Amino acid sequence: MTDAEKNLVGDFRKYVAYKLGEDVASRLSPMSIYLFGEAYKAAQTLAPEYDLGIELANDGLRLGYFFNLERFPLKTVKLRRIGRGATWEPIDYLADEDVHGKKLLLLDNDCLSGRTLRRAVRELRKFSPKYIDLLLIYEGIPILTVDEYKKSKDRYPHAIEDSYPNLSITEVRETSEGLELDYIDDVGMIETIELNDKMRLAIKTRRNVPEGIRKTMTLCENFEDSSEEGLRSLERILEGK
Repeated sequence: MTDAEKNLVGDFRKYVAYKLGEDVASRLSPMSIYLFGEAYKAAQTLAPEYDLGIELANDGLRLGYFFNLERFPLKTVKLRRIGRGATWEPIDYLADEDVHGKKLLLLDNDCLSGRTLRRAVRELRKFSPKYIDLLLIYEGIPILTVDEYKKSKDRYPHAIEDSYPNLSITEVRETSEGLELDYIDDVGMIETIELNDKMRLAIKTRRNVPEGIRKTMTLCENFEDSSEEGLRSLERILEGK
């Protein structure tokens, strides 16, 4: 980790401590370092397009931190999954004038079950915003082992497709050691991938985004920073703090 990245991590934890306390800051790690540039590029691009950002704590603060560097107005709401729903606890006071007729951007880590996002949309629509968009960090989350998939594949019917979106999968076979995936290669030949039971499959994070959200974006899909322009801009900001 470079000195600039160490400074970034330290500054991020100060931000979380200010919002949610030292205990949460010590436990909430920043996102993967390779996405720092993408996150700041997203903040630079999107901040002028919206009136207010809603950080869905705890994980939404990973994105909120970068928008805060752009002096973008933010409100923090703590959500916690409970049963089939989620709790709603605003950390910052939300007044009608903050939201009514405004263009809102929700900030979160991912969307797996959609429970917290459904609660957020339900609460925010009470204030009649102009629209609600969503920015997530991850396009897909590798949370499911092959063995778990085999035991409960009916719950995750898209896991193979989500893990290998660029392959034309023709057949999936279970074996004693894992899975075998047949796919058609670029010249029309059948090739096979072997996966052992400990390997992980991904779940596409936007599959369960609830109705009421106009547009969903992710860092990986929408804010590629291959030139590292975002990362260099971020380093200049931190040098001036």
